[in-house]
Amino acid sequence: MKMIFLEFQNKYKKNKNIKNKFFFLIKYLFYYIYIYIIKNNMNINNYPQCESKVNWMKQNWKSNPYYAQQGVDGSEASIRRYLGNIEKFCPPPQVQKPIDLKNGEYTLTGGKDNKYCADEGNRVICNRNAIGPWEKFKLEKQNDGRYALRGGKDNKYCADEGNRVICNRTAIGPWEKFKLEKQNNGTYALRGGKGNKYCADEGNRVICNRNAIGPWEKFKISALNKQTKDSKHVILYDALTL
Repeated sequence: MKMIFLEFQNKYKKNKNIKNKFFFLIKYLFYYIYIYIIKNNMNINNYPQCESKVNWMKQNWKSNPYYAQQGVDGSEASIRRYLGNIEKFCPPPQVQKPIDLKNGEYTLTGGKDNKYCADEGNRVICNRNAIGPWEKFKLEKQNDGRYALRGGKDNKYCADEGNRVICNRTAIGPWEKFKLEKQNNGTYALRGGKGNKYCADEGNRVICNRNAIGPWEKFKISALNKQTKDSKHVILYDALTL
């Protein structure tokens, strides 16, 4: 699809006639829609039981511990991932482009009230209107693709302790690693290292105990220094794919 788009772009630029450009654009759009519909129909025909299996799993995923062991947490995304990768009743999920935030200094903004998050030593709390030293976090990418966070108060690593996130660690272990998942609106969901649960901004604390992503589980991650600051907010764009 990317090659088709580049070919269209080159031909469109070379064509100087406005009328021809308009009809060429319409032709390309119809072709794109046609390919999209064909692919979706192929998926439906190849996986006729997919939707019924998804609906069944939504109601019954707790009936067998095996589902949870395979990463099913009740969300539709986890169900489709399981049915696509394990049972083959649904199309295999598309592989997401790995997140590659550069090591550096960032702010975190919570999803509950859109306030800056701060490292207070005994907790991380998202209730700030302005950025000071405690509202600055350092991201350090690890070899497994996860990220370690250093709080701004004492420059200690942050840990998921289940009932809270606290920045008081001097070394990185499993609990000090967070998985970042980019959302469609440019925000990020964070999975804690203790139970692999999503972290939520509850106003008076950040806690990693969620099975699904809602507004409180989405954080803005904004770069502060020149090395990491490509724009006002760090947003990664995936390549256009069908």
